Amino acid sequence: MSPSSGNCPGWDVACLAAIVLVGVAIGALYAAETPRWHVPDEPAHFDYVRHVAETGRIPVLRAGDYDQSYLESLLARGFPRDMSIAPLRYENHQPPLYYALGAVAYRLSGGSLLALRLMGAIIASGLPIFAFLVARLLCPDGGRRVPLAAAAFVAFLPQNVFVSAGVNNDGLANLLAAIVLWLSLRLLREPGPTAGRRVVLGIVVGLGFLTKATFYPVALVPLVAECMTWRRSGRRLAGLGQIVLPAVLIAAPWWVRNLAVYGWPDFLGLIRHGVVVAGQPRTADWIASYGFAAWATRAARFTFQSFWAQFGWMSIPVDFRFYLGFALFSVLSAFGLIVGTVWKGDDSGEAMKGERGLAVLSVCAALVGLIVYNLTFVQHQGRYLFVALAPIAVGAASGWDRAIEPKWARWAAAGLGATLAVLVAQGVLLHDLPGWKILFVGAAACFLVAGTAMGSHVRNALFVGPFSILPLLDIWLLFGWLIPIASSR
Repeated sequence: MSPSSGNCPGWDVACLAAIVLVGVAIGALYAAETPRWHVPDEPAHFDYVRHVAETGRIPVLRAGDYDQSYLESLLARGFPRDMSIAPLRYENHQPPLYYALGAVAYRLSGGSLLALRLMGAIIASGLPIFAFLVARLLCPDGGRRVPLAAAAFVAFLPQNVFVSAGVNNDGLANLLAAIVLWLSLRLLREPGPTAGRRVVLGIVVGLGFLTKATFYPVALVPLVAECMTWRRSGRRLAGLGQIVLPAVLIAAPWWVRNLAVYGWPDFLGLIRHGVVVAGQPRTADWIASYGFAAWATRAARFTFQSFWAQFGWMSIPVDFRFYLGFALFSVLSAFGLIVGTVWKGDDSGEAMKGERGLAVLSVCAALVGLIVYNLTFVQHQGRYLFVALAPIAVGAASGWDRAIEPKWARWAAAGLGATLAVLVAQGVLLHDLPGWKILFVGAAACFLVAGTAMGSHVRNALFVGPFSILPLLDIWLLFGWLIPIASSR
């Protein structure tokens, strides 16, 4: 990634292509080397693909398709080859689009797990492209650095690489959600597009409905975008219908089929799923056993960790020092976003404010979806936020860019210095110095000071650093962490 802020479309395309190609190569490594069935719910997704490929029909979720004790035995023994995955059919309620695509790869490859994993990695390679395009719209003053950094964040985020290189419908849902956001931003920026462009947006929404339930909150984004254009375009219900009608026509057969199979009002099969997975940990039971505070603490910790890197079936967290680094980057990026919008003020005009509000809405929709799911089941998995990974990546890149500006970097360094003093004082009082926290916080403060004192070249290197480290981290986490730990179980 060049630190330059100039405009050179050819260079941008070359850098973006390099990011995507390296991301696909790393994804292929994860697909080939991750032990079989060690991606969450992978056996059940594979079984769905196999059923479609061998029968040509969509499966029905029935009682007995989930066996908690059998699943726990598989996990404890590391999925030995003498134990079949056939009883794991609890994903049979999922929408069919990904599995129809997977059935083609299954037939062509003779049922190869690797082929399906590679398909997932290839599908996910589109997500960095749309993160780049979204960033170009949301951060026009970020030159090429912010869009390319956002693309790199998506392409090399360890958890996204790990999940995308497995057999599941996450990657396709996340890609379609990013496309919907980009098209919605274009709609907001150009309120007089042809009916055809709105229809295309509706088609993408309909395909998302056929991919994964986590996509559904994202459908609010284009509806709000269209409503925001009414004052300028005057199209009102006609424009809204051009989005809604194609989406409904595409998804309606699936909804009607589910109502016929599972009964009213279970048009997504989620009610049947809740009944079938009787042994899955429930939030109410967990809180009753351990208390709300313990549940909330676990929810925050696991969601954060599994957003960045927590492998296996959430059973392989990485070394705590990595989480320290992720936390520092997250805090500084959030600081940069805050000072960039609150203290600096936003003089970009009503249109740009509306576009950024749409991106925030996308993130909030994903967050609400995660919260609603966790009201019933204990599913503190950060990957459910990846339907908003594109705007999250843009926020991370633009916030980091703002945080290392000399003016704000001094404030950030001062805050880190105060944190360092508290950590040392607390450690002295408790006779237990948190050495790694002190080292990480102190190093971050020093880097920020150096960036302000030594000129633009150091600041450029400081900006590029986190995004350039991620692909190296991906490789180390695969061969130095995931494989050794998973293979030892």
